[in-house]
Amino acid sequence: MTDDVNNGERRSAHEEIAALYEMHRKRMVGWLIRQGVPEDVAEEIAMDAFLAVGRRWEQLRDQAPVPHAYAVGGRLCGAYWRTRARHIGAEQALQHKRSVPPKDAYAALIDNMVLTDAALSRGRRNTRSC
Repeated sequence: MTDDVNNGERRSAHEEIAALYEMHRKRMVGWLIRQGVPEDVAEEIAMDAFLAVGRRWEQLRDQAPVPHAYAVGGRLCGAYWRTRARHIGAEQALQHKRSVPPKDAYAALIDNMVLTDAALSRGRRNTRSC
């Protein structure tokens, strides 16, 4: 009999969380989009936020489940931006690395510049003596 009661409570908790998710999903997704998160990512973050509420439902049921969902959503939004910044930073570093010639080519370029400068200097000396 205890199992039936627990299953009944669990089902009603799932129903309550699902109802909260449906009531607040669009608003949370909109808030996340205004934070600059792409819509598909915002949908995932909103779902993850309400899953976090579900994991702590017993503590949050009578308190503030929606503000907790927004707090989790805010942290996940921050994690998204930190990951994105690392990805962009790594991508920019890779592009920079590709644009810088290898050391051998760089050394050859410098040697060429030095030799050209020396030849020009000799040419100037030769023209002065003429």
